[in-house]
Amino acid sequence: MKKKLLIGVVGLGVGYYHFNFLRKLKKCKLISVCDTNQKKLDLVKKNFPKINTYKSFDLMIKKEKLDLVCVASYDNYHSSQILKLINKKINIFVEKPMCLNYNEYFKIKSSLKVNNNVKFSSNLVLRNSPQFRVIEKKINLGEFKNIFYIQGEYNYGRKEKILNQWRSRIPFYSVTLGGGIHLIDLAKFFLKKKAVSVIGAGNKIVTKNTKFRFNDFTTGIVKFQSGVIMNVISNFGCEIPHHHCIKIFAKNKTFIQDYKKAKIFSSRKNSSFERLNVNYHKRAKTKILESFIDSILTNKKPLVTKEDVLDVMAISLTLEKSIKTGRWEKVKY
Repeated sequence: MKKKLLIGVVGLGVGYYHFNFLRKLKKCKLISVCDTNQKKLDLVKKNFPKINTYKSFDLMIKKEKLDLVCVASYDNYHSSQILKLINKKINIFVEKPMCLNYNEYFKIKSSLKVNNNVKFSSNLVLRNSPQFRVIEKKINLGEFKNIFYIQGEYNYGRKEKILNQWRSRIPFYSVTLGGGIHLIDLAKFFLKKKAVSVIGAGNKIVTKNTKFRFNDFTTGIVKFQSGVIMNVISNFGCEIPHHHCIKIFAKNKTFIQDYKKAKIFSSRKNSSFERLNVNYHKRAKTKILESFIDSILTNKKPLVTKEDVLDVMAISLTLEKSIKTGRWEKVKY
C-alpha cells in the first residue's frame, strides 16, 4: 500500500474546501493547486509556502508527479481536464457535473475503459447524509415494500450565484446537471436500478432579462427498470433557503424530508410518524472524498463508484436533452 497520495487541486472556489480537508489528511500530501485567479494563488502561497501554485492546468500536470487531482474548476472545463488526466494515468475526483453533453460523456467513458486502472469518482455528497443512509439501509432490509414513486426537489436558494457569478458567464450552464443530479443520484442509490427513459421541461421566468441565459427551473419524469417513477425538480430561482426535499412512496411506508425535517409514516389512518436525524455535519461531505482516497490506497470500494457517476450523468444528460426536444428520450449509457 502506498504510504501517501500526492494530490493536486484545480479550482479554489468549491475546491478550497477540498484543499483545507486534504492538507490535514495524514494519508495525503497536497503538493499543488491551480486557479486562474492570481490573488487566490498568492494567498495560498503566503499561508502555505510549501505548496506549489499554478495558473496553468497543463503546466501543473506536466511538472508535478500526481496520484490524484481534485477537479473543481468551472463546469465547462471539466471534460477536457478529465481527459488529460486520464491520458496521464492520474486518478480523478471531480465536482459534478463531470461534463456538459453526450459527446463529452462518451469520450470520457471510452477513455476510462481504455485506461481501466484510472480511478474516477465525483462529489455526490447527499448519499452520505445521515437520514439517507438510514433510508437506504431500511430499503435494503426490505422495510419499504414495493416502492412506486420518488419525488426530489433541489431548491437552490442562492439566486445571486447564478445572476452574478461564473454560472452566468460560461457558454452553457444546466441547473439539472448542477442541482437535480444529486436527487437522481439518491434515487439510484435507493433503488439500485438503471433508468430507462426520461421526459422533461424547463422555464426561465425568474431570471428573465438578466445576465443568466439558461433555464433557472427544470423538472423531469424518470422511469426506472423496476417500474418506479421519479419526479426530479431543479429550482434555482426560488425564494427559500437552500435545501433538498425527498419523498419516497412505498406500499407500506412513506418517507418525507422537507426543510429541516425527515419523517417515516407507516399508516394513512393516523398522524404518528418516526422522526429521523437531519443534522448534516461537514464530515458527511468530506467522507465521500476520503472514501475515494481509501479506494486508491487499498482497493476498497468507494462510496461513489465510477459506475455510479457515469450512470447518473447519463440520466441527467438525457433529461437535459428531453427538455430541448419535448419528448420522451431513452437513456443512453
